[in-house]
Amino acid sequence: MVRDNLVVSAHDIHVVPPERWMIEEIAQNLRQSDIEEFKAGGWEDPSKELIRQFEEKKVVFVAKLICNQMLCCVGLGDVEGSSPITKKRFVWIAGTEAFNKVGVGGMLKSLYYIKQLVSVFGHLYTFVADDNRTAQRYIKALGFKKGTTTMKLAGKTATYWERIN
Repeated sequence: MVRDNLVVSAHDIHVVPPERWMIEEIAQNLRQSDIEEFKAGGWEDPSKELIRQFEEKKVVFVAKLICNQMLCCVGLGDVEGSSPITKKRFVWIAGTEAFNKVGVGGMLKSLYYIKQLVSVFGHLYTFVADDNRTAQRYIKALGFKKGTTTMKLAGKTATYWERIN
């Protein structure tokens, strides 16, 4: 278990191709904020949906500590009208409570991999619930810019954020 005061360096975090057992562990330990956002976005059962996303090869990678404790998985969704030329992709992150506690090391590793995704796809976007201040700070630190487009998700307002290469 990751303690509240644990200092994690970027070297302690491994980013690896996803395996089913990893996704199952993340699904069983999802942060409450992710459960709420996924449900608001239409995922009736976020745990089952994560497995489905894995089976459809939409999970790009998993971040874990060297002790094999799962932190998060990152997925990319196709965008209607997107092509190999436009390459616009919807990005989502499903994290465990441990992901909230990795601090600067986790942020540095996240920033590196988001830069890699942006260099390949050119344009990433997501929606973040307006009441999820933690996710807003995180996505902003990753270089995403807040847009003006909003949408209602299960009674919550979510705002569009994007990062363009």
